[in-house]
Amino acid sequence: MFKMRAKGIFPICMFTAQLLSSMPTGAQEDKTVASSDKPWVETHFPIIAWNILNPTHSPAVKSESLYRDLAEAGYNVAGFVPREDLHRAKAAGIKAILYDPMFWEMAKAPVTPIVRNQMYAGLLPDPASLESVVGIYIVDEPTAAAFEPARNAVQSLGAVAPNLWPFITFLPYYAEPKLHGFPDYASYVQAGTADVGAWNFSGCFYGLMEDGTLRDGYWSHLRTLREVTLKNHKPFYHFVLTTPHFKHREPSDADLAFTMFTGLSYGAKGLLHFTACAPPTGNYRLAPIDQFGRKTSTFDLVQNLNQKISTLGPTLLGLKSQRVYFTGQAPAGENPPSKESFVKALDFDAVIGDFTDEKGGRYVLITNTNHFKSQRCDPTLADGSRLELLCPYTGQWKPYEGEQMWLAPGHGVLLRLLPKKLDP
Repeated sequence: MFKMRAKGIFPICMFTAQLLSSMPTGAQEDKTVASSDKPWVETHFPIIAWNILNPTHSPAVKSESLYRDLAEAGYNVAGFVPREDLHRAKAAGIKAILYDPMFWEMAKAPVTPIVRNQMYAGLLPDPASLESVVGIYIVDEPTAAAFEPARNAVQSLGAVAPNLWPFITFLPYYAEPKLHGFPDYASYVQAGTADVGAWNFSGCFYGLMEDGTLRDGYWSHLRTLREVTLKNHKPFYHFVLTTPHFKHREPSDADLAFTMFTGLSYGAKGLLHFTACAPPTGNYRLAPIDQFGRKTSTFDLVQNLNQKISTLGPTLLGLKSQRVYFTGQAPAGENPPSKESFVKALDFDAVIGDFTDEKGGRYVLITNTNHFKSQRCDPTLADGSRLELLCPYTGQWKPYEGEQMWLAPGHGVLLRLLPKKLDP
């Protein structure tokens, strides 16, 4: 089991009969949500608190302050929120991904698309509750056998509520082909993105281990997500492990920053934190909110980083990844700077993402991959451009010079390339 999963609670036939019998005639017309502009997840950078908010999974959800705590920690989306808690999320000012297992049961039901659409319309919350909802939980870690019902869910939700995100997350890179059912992981990502119709691809990879190593495949995982999602013109979201368990280490500030900024360097357009609340299972511990609903030392680390990422997020959303490369000691199989790269040299180990905006403006996101040493970050640019820093505290562009040119362990910096000033 890669993540704690939501489980359906009704046999399909019983569920179908119950819902059909309770639906008013014309439910589809009554409940279909009109589309307006772009969905929230396309215009905002989501920082998602992953949880199945059910007391059987974590007693912490009994805390009256839970949603306020999530918002205080810098999350802008709570996943996954039962119907009875939607008003609590709304009051806390945090968006919600609705958790109702009936959506998945209906996706598997042997009914026509028209009937499924009607039933999906009947499952939607009332308009007041919908104000805080940005998505509907569908399924976690589907295999090939689950792709058809996942596609059913995407299509039906698209028919009745096109602005609501059909939330699907996928198996990780280290899942074996016999588990996901495809020849290789790239094929699995392609099918999940194109065939299922997922709005984005999210597959976890928890790579920071107790023995101090980075699990094999971390960079290949990010490269695969970047390449396949760019091919399909859809974004990918990146998982951040905030709850150590199994043989994954307790995260430091550098570990959390490393995970966030490496994902951003590869072009991630959103982050999911697993988990915001620690489940009462095995050696799960030190989530931002523990099993008793109390804030831990991880809370402060996550809060600080989330605030920085939320400041960079609006700019990152508008950038297109051009290439990713490494300076210093590049991981096996990864690329050094090339003749096309915006940065030609840097005197420490870093991963660099080159980006452009819609007007052709150039940007680089540089991440210090050392978890223990700060570095003075003075990149060599081939064309003599000058650099500006997007300040993660103020959101303002500032000259990149002096003490601004230092990177903490694991942290990253977003820079903009500008024409060199001419001498007077």
